[in-house]
Amino acid sequence: MAKSGAQPTRTYKLALQLHYKLHSGEKGTGESITIDLERLAMRCSSPIPIGEVAEVDIAWPLLAGGRDPLVLRIQGVVAWSDQGSAIISIGKSELVATRPEVNIPPSAY
Repeated sequence: MAKSGAQPTRTYKLALQLHYKLHSGEKGTGESITIDLERLAMRCSSPIPIGEVAEVDIAWPLLAGGRDPLVLRIQGVVAWSDQGSAIISIGKSELVATRPEVNIPPSAY
């Protein structure tokens, strides 16, 4: 619940393909359901342990420079999980070009 006087956080429904890697080494695929500044809700290929540290790469629908694929890279902790879905509490996020030589200025996102 938003604190009194605070702006409510917007939640966006986005169905985008993703790959995730857990601190334990497990990897999987899935699809985003919703995202806001604090949480990512996603479908996942297998149950993920609550409390697990996760890095999630979401295939972003825009291109850097109009030609280079981007991913939204989220680092966080699994706050909730069941068979086939999970919620990641976001600690850090950034847009990253899939080609390392492409720089994305922070003002671009």
